[in-house]
Amino acid sequence: MQTFSETILPANYWLSKSMEFTKRNSCGTLWYLKKWFTCYYFVFLKDELFEKDYKAMSDIFENFIQTLPKETQQEAENYFFEIDIRTANITKLANFMAFKGTFESETDKKYYGNNAKKFYFMYLMNLGGQSGYKKMMKEFIEQGFTYQDVIEKTKQEIINQEGNDSKLQGQISDFHAAIRNERQIFFYYGFFQGRETADLSGFYNLTHIGKAIIQSNFYTLLLIWEHQKIKMVSQSPLADIQKLPNKNSYTLDYQNFAIHSHPYLALLEVLQTRENITLEQYQYVIAKTNNTTDLSKLCTEILANDAEIQKCKAKIVSFGRQSEVNSEDFTKELKKLILGVCEMPKDYNKNPMSCISWLENNKLEVKDAKKLTFILKNYTIIKEYLDDNFSDDYLQFEISLKTKYLKTLDNEKFETLDTDRYNWYQYIINFDKTVILHLIYVLIALEFGNYNFDLNEKSIKLKLDNYVDFAKSLGVSKADLLDTLLEIQENINNNTYLAIKSKQDAYFSYKQLKLSQIEINVEKLEEISKKGITDKNFTIERKRKGELIDALRNYYHQNYRDSQTKLLKCDCCKEETFLTEKEFSYIEFHHLIPFSTDLGPDHYLNLIGICANCHRKLHFARNAEKQNLYANISTNNQLSISLLDRMKKMLAQKALEPINIEFLKKEGMITQTEYNNFMNNDYAK
Repeated sequence: MQTFSETILPANYWLSKSMEFTKRNSCGTLWYLKKWFTCYYFVFLKDELFEKDYKAMSDIFENFIQTLPKETQQEAENYFFEIDIRTANITKLANFMAFKGTFESETDKKYYGNNAKKFYFMYLMNLGGQSGYKKMMKEFIEQGFTYQDVIEKTKQEIINQEGNDSKLQGQISDFHAAIRNERQIFFYYGFFQGRETADLSGFYNLTHIGKAIIQSNFYTLLLIWEHQKIKMVSQSPLADIQKLPNKNSYTLDYQNFAIHSHPYLALLEVLQTRENITLEQYQYVIAKTNNTTDLSKLCTEILANDAEIQKCKAKIVSFGRQSEVNSEDFTKELKKLILGVCEMPKDYNKNPMSCISWLENNKLEVKDAKKLTFILKNYTIIKEYLDDNFSDDYLQFEISLKTKYLKTLDNEKFETLDTDRYNWYQYIINFDKTVILHLIYVLIALEFGNYNFDLNEKSIKLKLDNYVDFAKSLGVSKADLLDTLLEIQENINNNTYLAIKSKQDAYFSYKQLKLSQIEINVEKLEEISKKGITDKNFTIERKRKGELIDALRNYYHQNYRDSQTKLLKCDCCKEETFLTEKEFSYIEFHHLIPFSTDLGPDHYLNLIGICANCHRKLHFARNAEKQNLYANISTNNQLSISLLDRMKKMLAQKALEPINIEFLKKEGMITQTEYNNFMNNDYAK
């Protein structure tokens, strides 16, 4: 039987990205996250900012502040309006981006605009510029200079002091480096999805989870963050494993490589048992645990024995990987894990989830054992639900990363399978309604300090308003929310979970044709489709627009029926369908990118008219057979628009999300080259 220290492997530990965004001393719990995503959305994901946009940002901040405990609201106002976007004298983005002269190319113009936006984001967030030339640049922005002038003035100062401008580019890059670093961790946590690049040229967007942060109040922001931590695994299948030691340098059983499906819950369990842990214990022991670890024995036999901890440390030091010996990354990771349940100074003890303290000597201590026990009881039941529904995914995530790990040790290249990458994104960028509703129950109980699972209907009603809008975006009404929370409580008393099913449209519904009295043309289909390309309107559970299907069905009947048989041909197999009792040609419409599960756009170019047999094949056939179906659709569809051209047109209309491109690649509808062109945003240029 191997001891724990003998199972430790290099680069196999709880890992995301070395970045801390807790900002313990400058703000309260998750305020930074709220401010960051709001500013990012308005600065980078909108083409330009008008007065109404500054007003919208101000309203978002002010509405959020109003949901905070009263004792913290003044501190919050000071934080969110450090740069007071409500006043007329702040530097406006349009003025900051002004350019004297002409650009040599569109590329130069875009490069200038992206860099200016990065500087402006840092200005709004009041980040960076602590000293030296970067401090000077920040002061120039605050004085109202344009980005062009900021760079020119800084360049002149550098020349005056250094004799040349060789340091300029480094200073520019360093000034906004935090954006790149933080964006990477937010990709990891499922707030962004797509291909992120330093120059912002890739195709990426905020996920529903990222957008929900912008719309959230204090309580829903807490549950969004807890939702993501509960679902996060210790190392995703997309984790980048670098600088592994030579495989033959050590006598190690590399087959021990494993992940932890629920690292956050494991940390809470260790804290509940131990009552306190040190950073060293986390770095050299806890962060090395996985699904095979017996946490009870870990607490009593390893963490309680300093000699065993030192064995683990010596083993890790012997690997010669500085990233595993340096405590900085582990400090940041630990702070991310406890953010939400750890008291922050400006919370003034009013965060209902706070039950842990971060002491000055880098030690964690349980400050409210009863609260932690209550949270962990609920989270353990949520874990059972996740394991029952995602155990195959967790196993596949581990197999995928383990394969990459072993290939890397042998200096072989390994590309994550399309299905594994797609399944990971599906898992991490979508809300799980069961988890969310259980978390709403937890937060309401914590607000009352009720740890006995005996909340009554009246008590729950008093707190429902904090969650009604968010629940509605998930397709849950206020009345249903109340009933569901009471059911959840009853189930938890019976040590089980209540699984909440999402409302999914039936795959194969048929609606009888209603003849349109007007001619339906492509322009009309475009008009209806564009209604569905709202600002992705922050609604999570979407409803299909019957208007589009009705119009498309009429369009097919008006333009494609055989003049003799009155029948339509399938867009896939080209076989004629049949006449219904009312003498209409039968046709089913299929979303190429699924609407309910993959955010497929409700757009006429994402819909094809097919026979019932082909429709079922597209949903249930083996992937190899689907390739022929997609090839047939690309050439046989009545609109005579290939699949690739359909997708390009929808991309141009901003109807596609990055997960859509992942689906297309997984299904084999696009090639690797075409996938790269989409993700690099080449088709939009």
